[in-house]
Amino acid sequence: MRSTVNPSLGPLSPGNFYIGKFVQRESNLNIDLSYPLQVAGFASPLSIAGGLEYRDETYQQLLGEPASYAAGVYGAQPLYNCAGTSCSPALDATGNQIVATVPTTSNGYGGIGTGIDASQISYGGYIDLEADVLKWLTLGIAGRYEDYSSFGNTTLGKVQARIKATDWMAFRATASTGFHAPTPGQGNVETISTTFLPGSTNNVQIGTFPVTSPV
Repeated sequence: MRSTVNPSLGPLSPGNFYIGKFVQRESNLNIDLSYPLQVAGFASPLSIAGGLEYRDETYQQLLGEPASYAAGVYGAQPLYNCAGTSCSPALDATGNQIVATVPTTSNGYGGIGTGIDASQISYGGYIDLEADVLKWLTLGIAGRYEDYSSFGNTTLGKVQARIKATDWMAFRATASTGFHAPTPGQGNVETISTTFLPGSTNNVQIGTFPVTSPV
């Protein structure tokens, strides 16, 4: 991040920042096989397909430099009304002292202040059967099993049918179950910024926290 400042650092703020970076990597290894099997009485061969898959996913949040996410001493400043050498707190309508606040990270995009290193390994296998059991009727059934290192396992299924009404019209119906496990990036991303409570110099952290966070 260039040509910007962290206002909460005041005159000590640099003008350029390394804000960190997000890194996600995926490695996949799979094999898919298919074979047409002749079945007596069917209008077409029975298509048998199956496969196996191995997936290794990693996600990292690499820290930015401290100045890109620091909450400096200029982040919240109580205001005063002064007359000559006499000053008194500037109060709002409720009697609380007014506090002026400024952003507490690098302007434009705050730096990454929390490092994360997460991974997930999954194994899966599927089988799919489909054939024209009659010239006008196609039926299919499929199943898939997956095991995730971070979520356990799941078994999915699908059945489908296609009815050919005429040469130019057909009806299709499908029923299935589904589950898509979050990637390590989706399950562990953390974006946090520091801000101040209204009318207070006490700072708090707000943002998106991963499911593994104590929050």
